[in-house]
This record gives sequence, C-alpha cells and structure tokens, in this order.
Amino acid sequence: MEDEMDLEIEAMGKVSKALGGLEEEARGRVIRWAAERYGISLGAAPRKQSGGGGGDNPGAEDVDDEIEEEAHEESPEWEHFAELYDATGASTHPEGMLVAAYWVQVLKGQGSFGSLELNKLLKDLGHGVTGTAKVMSNLIAKKPALILQLKKSGKSQQARKTYRLTDAGKKAVEQMIANGA
Repeated sequence: MEDEMDLEIEAMGKVSKALGGLEEEARGRVIRWAAERYGISLGAAPRKQSGGGGGDNPGAEDVDDEIEEEAHEESPEWEHFAELYDATGASTHPEGMLVAAYWVQVLKGQGSFGSLELNKLLKDLGHGVTGTAKVMSNLIAKKPALILQLKKSGKSQQARKTYRLTDAGKKAVEQMIANGA
C-alpha cells in the first residue's frame, strides 16, 4: 500500500511538472485526453469564461462545449453542499465525511483536502463530526480504501493530515446518490 502511494505521489509530481509550463486551455485538453485514455470520469467543474474566441486551437471551444453538455446530462448539478448531502441520504459520520470529500474534490475540483475543511461543511448543516481522525482512519481502512492519506504535517498523532478521495470513494458516493434519488 505504501509503495503504491509513493508511486502515486511521484506520478502527481511528474504530471504537475508536465502541465506547469502549459497555458490553461492546453492543460484542460491534456487532462481531458488523459481522463478519456484511462477511463476516468471527470466531474463537471465550474468553467472560466475565456476572453472571446480564436486562440491557438480553432474549434476547441466547440469541443469543450460538447464535453460540458455531456457532463451536465450525466450528472445532476448541485449549487450548494446541502443539496448534495440531502440527495445522498447520508446518515452516519463516515458517510457525511465521504460526501463532503466528494463535494470538495470532485465537484469543486480540489486535488486534496483536510478533515477540518470537510467537518466545517458538515457543521454548517448541523451534522458536525466528533473524532474526525478516527472517522478518516475508518474510511482509509476499508477495502478498497475510500480515502487515502497523502501527507501528515507534524509528528504528533494530532498533526494535520491531507487526504484524497479514491475512485472507490467516488463510486460509493455516486451509489449513495443513485440510491437516494
């Protein structure tokens, strides 16, 4: 498991280095190609308005619009976390943390998150979690893991940790959405 995480972090570094020199539109095309190539579903992220046409790749905006339309057809849009939470029917602390992780990573496009960030979302709805570290550990311990710990800053057990939702975690939330609908 640890070797796999090291490989994953190394791959993320290589991707970051490769994309770092590209303009935003080019990064989007590369990421969409990679997602399609490896069979990964991208969540619909908020689109930034471009400065009006042309560019280096004529017709790219049409392709982007088609991809965005397909994404809207496949998954419902939630304007607020409360709407997503309600749609899943989450009833336990681990389910709530998983839904919050999905909101932050998949729908808001963050690459990683901390448990405090997730718990703040849940507290705002009146579903705050006590013992977030234990809940996150339980999600990591599931087979397959629903969340991965990417790093820990500090040496104490209470040190801040950074997490990422796994594909199995995404599928679990999507199944909750399907069952709740």
